[in-house]
Amino acid sequence: MKSSLQVFLGVLIVISYNLLLIAGMYYLSAWLFGTVPFGKTHKEYGFLHGTLHGIQWSFNFISQLFTDNVSLYAKHNSGFTYWFGYVLGLLGIAGPGTGLNLR
Repeated sequence: MKSSLQVFLGVLIVISYNLLLIAGMYYLSAWLFGTVPFGKTHKEYGFLHGTLHGIQWSFNFISQLFTDNVSLYAKHNSGFTYWFGYVLGLLGIAGPGTGLNLR
């Protein structure tokens, strides 16, 4: 039988690992695709960028509090396809673990 300290340390390790994994995925996507641009750009953003911007939403929200050059969504987007990808990205960041318990 495990002691409560061993259980606590095990849970702490799992949480730390998950947070590092999420932060690593964000920084990799920000490095590969950049953050959401602020203001009007010449490039029109579509479905794939909408999905990435939806995934990056929480990090961009925090960044927006401290800087002026990050936005929550791209102003120059393709319309429905961008927003559809954005919503899918938002739902994807929530993950299946936060869904319904169907037992």
